[in-house]
Amino acid sequence: MRRLARGLAEPGTKDCVRDAIGGTPGYKVGEIDVGKLKATLPASVDEGQTWEIVVPVEITSGATKGLSASVYIDFVFLREGNIVGSISTVDVLSPLDDALRAHLVRTVARRMSEAST
Repeated sequence: MRRLARGLAEPGTKDCVRDAIGGTPGYKVGEIDVGKLKATLPASVDEGQTWEIVVPVEITSGATKGLSASVYIDFVFLREGNIVGSISTVDVLSPLDDALRAHLVRTVARRMSEAST
């Protein structure tokens, strides 16, 4: 988990996202923000990491030229014993609803607990 956190905090994460989205013709990527996601982790897990990447994108060609939006890429990683689970979502215009994220995280944590017994 510590290596994962260090890796996501590195400048290479922004470069990777910029290359993936900005390399697509017709899109211009703004300043990418990578940071911790504010999400509550279930008490049943031993460890967890939460991250959010926000990518401002402008369409530079076609009928929607000039339209701008933000892309929200969220990651939640959970560890219970030697089991690791993850939840990742991608949303455009607004971040994933906190209640839905909490439900998904609880569901994955519960399945991890069931698998470890």
